[in-house]
Amino acid sequence: MTVAVRGHVWRSGLPVLERAGLLANVLAAVPTETAALFRNPPPITAWVPIAHMDAVTDALSTLGGDELVRRISRDGGRDAQPAPLRALVRLLRLGGAGPHVLLARLGDLSKLQVRGVTVGYERVGPREARLTLTYEDSPPHSRLVGMAGRFESLLDLAGAAGTVSAPAPSPGSNAYAFLVRW
Repeated sequence: MTVAVRGHVWRSGLPVLERAGLLANVLAAVPTETAALFRNPPPITAWVPIAHMDAVTDALSTLGGDELVRRISRDGGRDAQPAPLRALVRLLRLGGAGPHVLLARLGDLSKLQVRGVTVGYERVGPREARLTLTYEDSPPHSRLVGMAGRFESLLDLAGAAGTVSAPAPSPGSNAYAFLVRW
């Protein structure tokens, strides 16, 4: 299976790049096929090969390093959160649920948005969790940095201020752990 994201995840990047004034620079840096997906975005339910997202995060990394990749990915993550999910999380927060509730279900939620990736969750402490992504491919560094930004957007969704570590590789596999603290 090819690692891929849904069209709505792909589409969430376009307004973020436009708002940041980066779209023209990114379009100039990515392959023609990737640029075409910005000009004619796929349907929200279509699967988009992750190679196109990788081309964008690689271009962002060249333009502004890891911090730019993380910021744009965080903002794109916020834009990609479906309205029903935001409403559900707000209800859970009213009932006192915190980030662990959302992060513990991330594996199930992610199946709607990405394929070729397994998400693992481990509660490390009362305000700390470890998320492990296991890929069917070998992800470039910029994709992993982008995922840290996406996890930051989930902390925002959960109403928590916190940090997400840089990815820690698991030797001999395509698994990467992120420590999330709030």
